[in-house]
Amino acid sequence: MRTYRRKKYFVKKNFQARFILKFLVLSSIASILSILLFNYLAYRKIDSVLFSMRIPASGAGELLLKEAFYSNLFAIAVVVIMVMITVRGIFHKIARPLYAIRANLQKIRSGDLSLKIALRRGDEFKDVADELNGMILGLHQRFTEIKGNAQQLSEYARELKDLSGDKNKERLEALKEQVRAVEETLEKFQR
Repeated sequence: MRTYRRKKYFVKKNFQARFILKFLVLSSIASILSILLFNYLAYRKIDSVLFSMRIPASGAGELLLKEAFYSNLFAIAVVVIMVMITVRGIFHKIARPLYAIRANLQKIRSGDLSLKIALRRGDEFKDVADELNGMILGLHQRFTEIKGNAQQLSEYARELKDLSGDKNKERLEALKEQVRAVEETLEKFQR
């Protein structure tokens, strides 16, 4: 059985690294595009002022305020889009597998031990689902064993009603052996 460190158990490190790398690349691209947009708009404004007949009496800050506003608005729009993409990515990589595990565990809790928790290959909680599937398989095998022992006990009890004498003692010993087997199986659950 594997033991997990807390960070690896919840979210794998390579997912974190890929997520941070994508976010940094997109942030850098957005920043560069925002600066390029501001420069383009500023040069156009400066060219239009230089070639116009009237020179404004305002400073450079006031002159380029509108262009700075547009470039900042563009940068904010890109950040909002990045946040939406990030939330969607987190939902698909983390929340959806957790929801699937939870839904399957509710079905298993209702008694369906034949169910397997199925996640896609790239999902973050695939290891957890595999461990849960192993646990479910073990429970299914133990309950099948207990069910078989209970059926055998019922059969022995029916035969004891009909028998008498030496055969009765043999069946009684076999019945005691089955009871011990059921007790041993039940002890496995207490470990």
